[in-house]
Amino acid sequence: MELPYFGFVNPEALEEVYEIEYPIDSSYSCALELWFESESVPSNELMPIDIALKNLSQYLNVAQKYLESEPVGIALLKKYLSHHKDLLSAEDNERWPSDPSPMLYASAAMKPNLHIKSISLWHGSPGLVKIDYSLGHDLTDYVICLELSNNFKVSNIAIES
Repeated sequence: MELPYFGFVNPEALEEVYEIEYPIDSSYSCALELWFESESVPSNELMPIDIALKNLSQYLNVAQKYLESEPVGIALLKKYLSHHKDLLSAEDNERWPSDPSPMLYASAAMKPNLHIKSISLWHGSPGLVKIDYSLGHDLTDYVICLELSNNFKVSNIAIES
């Protein structure tokens, strides 16, 4: 089956993982991965992955909005950034509000530092698309992981290492 970004993927002879660099914008790219737990699947089971890849920008928009405007996303983002505040540069710390509201965390702290580390699609997982955000591997091994279902709903959000 022909999949966007990956080309032909044989459902009868699958690798455990396929990985490419996905351009987020003109100056930044991240890992885009497909994960399979078995060596073969019926070809119709690749359709949700095909659809998700065709709608990847919509998944990214939903994840970004969730982190910036949903109370659960904002709270986890605030916890993540607070944990790493001492690792930010002096310039970034100047942008850090002294008594931040959730939206100030999102605008003042997140945008200059937080970026997408990887996007993973998992065959057979209820969280079909997983997007990992990070302050950078040079600062931390921890990521904010958002899992989204095939209907563009966030099914899980967590800090992981």
